[in-house]
Amino acid sequence: MTSRHQPSGRFTFTAVLLSALLLTGVASAQRTTVTFWTWVNLEPAVAAFEAQHPDIDVEIVTFGPWDLHDKLLTALAAGTGAPDLAQLVIRRFDAYLETGQLADLTPFVTPDHRASVPESIWTAAMSGDQVLGLPTDFGPGVVWYRRDLFEQFDIRVPIETWDDFIEAGRRILEGTNGEVHMMPLYVPSGQWGVASFAQFLHSRGGNLYAPDGGLIRDNELLLDTLQWYYDLAEVYGIAYPVPWFTPSFWALVSAGRFATLPANTAEGRNIQRFAENQAGQWGIMPWPKWSADEPERTGIWGGNVLAVPAQSRNQEAAATFAKWLTGSVEGQVAYFENVGGMPVYAPARETPRLQQAEEFFGGDVIANNLLPTENWYWFSEAETTVLLGEQIDNLFEGQVDVAEAIRRFEAAVAQRIGR
Repeated sequence: MTSRHQPSGRFTFTAVLLSALLLTGVASAQRTTVTFWTWVNLEPAVAAFEAQHPDIDVEIVTFGPWDLHDKLLTALAAGTGAPDLAQLVIRRFDAYLETGQLADLTPFVTPDHRASVPESIWTAAMSGDQVLGLPTDFGPGVVWYRRDLFEQFDIRVPIETWDDFIEAGRRILEGTNGEVHMMPLYVPSGQWGVASFAQFLHSRGGNLYAPDGGLIRDNELLLDTLQWYYDLAEVYGIAYPVPWFTPSFWALVSAGRFATLPANTAEGRNIQRFAENQAGQWGIMPWPKWSADEPERTGIWGGNVLAVPAQSRNQEAAATFAKWLTGSVEGQVAYFENVGGMPVYAPARETPRLQQAEEFFGGDVIANNLLPTENWYWFSEAETTVLLGEQIDNLFEGQVDVAEAIRRFEAAVAQRIGR
């Protein structure tokens, strides 16, 4: 009889353990860690991505938004120290495009992805034909309005034109003995006040800069829009000047002193937070037209993009995560749930979550009140915001008229920015 050796239990256990350790070591060696700089809480979204991509770990490193922007510029200039992936605000993305230190993400953009994001958003994330940033979200303008006041004064919704908006504001102001203004006007301007004004200009198809980065001089549309903006408070009296996002501003909102807030889509969460006593009294409508024969369109307050530094050694893994977060339904819905930014990827806006009626806003759906946008060219945004804000403030302080405000703005851009 042939004798066959039977392995001992100890040998079997040891062999299995060694095999498991070897397999674990191989699997571990194949995992790629992507370092991701951001300022928002995306842990749940990252967990969902990692469950689908077991070969990629995403390590989140959080900074304040402007610290992140400064640190990344420093790292790009130094050629070392950058993460594998970074979130950046789209308004300031031109500064990073100009470094020449971002990886080309064009190969990761499928035809469906490209066609499902507004071209005006892609324009801000590209250099020539290269996609250097993948947009996550955008802030198109809508009008948040007090449906109880509109019903009280028999104002038809949606308001068709801004002339109709002014007329409705006059009716509410008169009917409340001056207690309720149609909207706030953000003065002193600051960063967000300028962003609000730019949203009105953008919604007219206007721009501060040409596609080549040169300031548009003798900008008649800018002059006309700034005059209109000024007249809302100083001629028609329907807008009340107050600094944006200050305790005094939200106290006025909570007290019911504004009939509308023309703003970006993300402000819905802030209205719910600071005016929770008004649940069910608010509604959402599209941005009005500038005249009856003008096209329907809105302006963009801002948004964010994801960029992969060229110095990253994990570009493919970083781009895989960025593509999932920006160009898939699941990734975009997860981003919306975590951050609240409106998804740029159109199929995500058709999902049950984005089509969910907002009880606080009387059952309205934010995504169904969005209008198309034209291209907006962000150049030297931080410096431009300061210079334009200074002149808007001078205008409301009575130091200059509209024409002089724009003349000084143009001169300051030439002197201090060189555009």
